[in-house]
Amino acid sequence: MGYKEGSLWYIRTSRKKLPQMYGEDEAFELGKGKVLRDGKDAVIMSYGVTVAEAYQAARELAEQGIEAAVVDIFITTKLQIQRTA
Repeated sequence: MGYKEGSLWYIRTSRKKLPQMYGEDEAFELGKGKVLRDGKDAVIMSYGVTVAEAYQAARELAEQGIEAAVVDIFITTKLQIQRTA
């Protein structure tokens, strides 16, 4: 999976077998993360190989009554963070 913006290329790679978090046609916008799970108590921000682990951690927290959002910050420069009510 890759994304091209001008002369900048972003390619997603992994080191081990991971669950697929996105479909083949998923669109990514530079400067904005993807909210993979909503939550009101905490936010877990992750990227790359740790996104699946962050999602699993949010599931485990939910079992304890803690609702954690998971945001994939697939690009770490020029990230725009917006708080939503």
